[in-house]
Amino acid sequence: WKEMVGTPARVLAIVGPLSDLIITARPDKKDSGPGRAFLLAALLQSGQPVLVIPRNWKGSLGKKIIIAWNQSTEAANAVSASRALLRLAEEVTIVSSGKENLPGPKATYLADYLALLGIHSSRLATPGEHVSKELESVFKDKKADLLVMGAYSHGRTRELIFGGITEHMLFHSRVPVLLLHH
Repeated sequence: WKEMVGTPARVLAIVGPLSDLIITARPDKKDSGPGRAFLLAALLQSGQPVLVIPRNWKGSLGKKIIIAWNQSTEAANAVSASRALLRLAEEVTIVSSGKENLPGPKATYLADYLALLGIHSSRLATPGEHVSKELESVFKDKKADLLVMGAYSHGRTRELIFGGITEHMLFHSRVPVLLLHH
């Protein structure tokens, strides 16, 4: 146990980069204080994966994993950081929402990469009209217990102004999520 004094951003900038994983409870939707500041500092200052668990979560974690795939470097880094969990999972589903017309690897390439690691996965495409809702729906339908995704691949400022998937999954969803932002 080590106690440090300082703002969440300062403390997480010091200890976060040397952490393997940062685990935090999801702040309440209306929380604009320390819980929210800690979560954002963990995600934006540490460069390490952050596991966000909804309050009162009673299920397992990591048996049935959904990967939110958007062809971004952030998503690829999140997958790479979660390889150990993916190897232990009973079921892995790659979900791509909308057209795969961005630069970066398609879901097919991700499935091939996982197969090389000995991880069997299935792929599912959703329309991409309401990505957050589509991910939550797949999560529920598959009886999943963890969502792996990149964070703020479109930039945090843009998401704060226009809304976005990361913001929704961090502060409004009831889904356990492992995120990584570099």
